[in-house]
Amino acid sequence: MCLINISVIMVYSLNALYLSTVIGVTSVWIGLLEGTIEGLSFFMKLFSGVLSDYLKKRKNIMLIGYTLTAISKPLLGISSSFAGIFTSRIIERLGNGIQSTPRDALVGDVAPPGHRGACYGLQRSLGVIGSISGALLAMVAMSYTTDNFRMVFLLASIPASIALAILYFAVKEPKHAHYENDIQVSKHEERHPIHWSDLGRLGKEYWTLMIVVGIFMLARVSETFIVLDAHKNFGLPKSYASFIMILYNITYCLCSFPIGLISDKIGRYSLLIVGIVALMLADLFITFAPNLTILFIGVLFWGCQMGITLNIFSSLIADLVPEDLRGTGFGVFYLINGISVIVGGACWGTVAHLYGESLTFLLSFSVATLSLLALLFFRPGKKKTIAISPKA
Repeated sequence: MCLINISVIMVYSLNALYLSTVIGVTSVWIGLLEGTIEGLSFFMKLFSGVLSDYLKKRKNIMLIGYTLTAISKPLLGISSSFAGIFTSRIIERLGNGIQSTPRDALVGDVAPPGHRGACYGLQRSLGVIGSISGALLAMVAMSYTTDNFRMVFLLASIPASIALAILYFAVKEPKHAHYENDIQVSKHEERHPIHWSDLGRLGKEYWTLMIVVGIFMLARVSETFIVLDAHKNFGLPKSYASFIMILYNITYCLCSFPIGLISDKIGRYSLLIVGIVALMLADLFITFAPNLTILFIGVLFWGCQMGITLNIFSSLIADLVPEDLRGTGFGVFYLINGISVIVGGACWGTVAHLYGESLTFLLSFSVATLSLLALLFFRPGKKKTIAISPKA
C-alpha cells in the first residue's frame, strides 16, 4: 500500500495544476472530472467487495486493480489532450476501486477483533507514509525536470509496478471459513451466494452509520481545490504545490494509528465526533485564511479529520458486518461515498469557478455540521458490537 500510494500521489498532487495551467481546463471541468472518476472508483469498490465475498478470494481481485493502476501512469504521461488524461485517470481510479475493498476486507479477515482499530490505523499510517513520500518525490521531480509534468507522471509508474510485483510474489491470503449456505462448485472450491437479503443482514446500526457517511462525504472537498486556492490566492509556486499534500498527509499519518488504538479501548463513536469537528475547523481556517500560514494550519486539520474518520468508519464496518459479508459491507460504504463524491465534485467545482475556492470550504463547513447533527441524533453505537457469521 505504501508503494501504490507513492505512485498515486505523485499524479494526484499535480493533476489539477496540470489541467489548469497546461491544458487550460476550467475549475468546473476539474470538479466534474474529479467527482466522476472518484465516483466510478467507489462503484467499482462495491462490485469488487461483493465479488470477493462470492469468490472468497481477495488477492486475485487486488492484482487486477494494481495492474490497472500501474498501466495508467505511462498512459497519462504520453497524453496531451483532456480526453487522453480523462481516460488514463479513469483507468487509474478503476484500478484503485477494484483493489481497495478486497484490501480493506483482507485486513478485517486477519485482524484480531479486539485490535481492529489498531490494524486499520497501522494500514492507513503506512499508506499515508507512501502518500507523503509521493508528494516529496513529486516536488523533487518537478524541480529537477523544470516543471515537466509528463516526465513526473511517467516516473510514477515505477513504484506502482514494484507494488504489483510484491503483491503477486509475497502476499499470502488466509483461508476463508465455510458457511452453511455456501455453494460447492467443485471438490475443492466453494462460493458464497449473493442475495438481496444480504443487505438486510448488514444490520440496522450499519445502515444508520451509512446515513452519517453519506452526509459527511458530501462535505469532503477534493484536496486539489486546496492546492488551487493556495496557488491562485496566495501565490504558492507550482513546484511547491505538493507541499500541501505533505502537510495534509503528515497529520493524517500521525493520527491514524493512535486513534485506532484509542478506539479499541474507549469505543468508536466519540472519536468520530472529534473527526467531524476537525473537518469543520479545517474548513474555517481555509475559508478565512489571510495568508499561507493560516491556510497551512487548515491543511493540518484537514489531515487530522481524514486520519480519524476513515479509520473509525473502517473499524466500525469490520465490527458491525458479518464476516461473510465484510467485502459487501465495505463495498456499500464505498458506493455511498461515490454518490456523495459525484454530487459534491460537481457542486464544489461549480462554486469554486463562480465564486472562488473560499466559499467552497465555507459550504463544506455547513454540510459537515449537518453530518455532526445526524450522528448526534442517531448515535447508533452505545457499546462495542462485533458481528459474527453463523458457520457450518
